[in-house]
Amino acid sequence: MKKVPISYLPLHGCHDCKFVFKKCEYDEAPDYFCAFGKEVRPRCGSTLMDESWFGKEPKVSFDKALDDWEQWSEFRLVQPWGVCNEWREK
Repeated sequence: MKKVPISYLPLHGCHDCKFVFKKCEYDEAPDYFCAFGKEVRPRCGSTLMDESWFGKEPKVSFDKALDDWEQWSEFRLVQPWGVCNEWREK
């Protein structure tokens, strides 16, 4: 059995940053969104994460919930292994 080289170091990136929100859904790869500077976010609509827009309080229309999510998430999609100077450990 091979061992990991002694020089091995884990790389930090968006995947383990405290500012990143990881949206998961059934049958889809997860999406990562940078929440730096805007940590409060609306529900993402994910059924898997119990953030569905249906049957939740406070009741809002589907169109309003989708618009809130799209407005928040626009330009925030990042790659899991991306890096920036704002990275902070979870």
